[in-house]
Amino acid sequence: SDAFGQLVIFVPPGTTVDVTGKVGAGQLTLLGRTNSGVQISDRVAAVAGAEPSGSLDLKLSVGFGQITVENGGE
Repeated sequence: SDAFGQLVIFVPPGTTVDVTGKVGAGQLTLLGRTNSGVQISDRVAAVAGAEPSGSLDLKLSVGFGQITVENGGE
């Protein structure tokens, strides 16, 4: 969580992730899905194959700025 700025997360390869993002004004990119504007919120869940090496449950927010969550192996 941050008041303003840029928040970038790289998800390790082989990790199952459930991410929720909220941006007051700016841009939100969750695993390739991008939204921009004001009062943006989105949720994406991705399963990492038959034998994931771990899992993450992320809840991210920025008042003004950008959130980006990407797969680290891409």
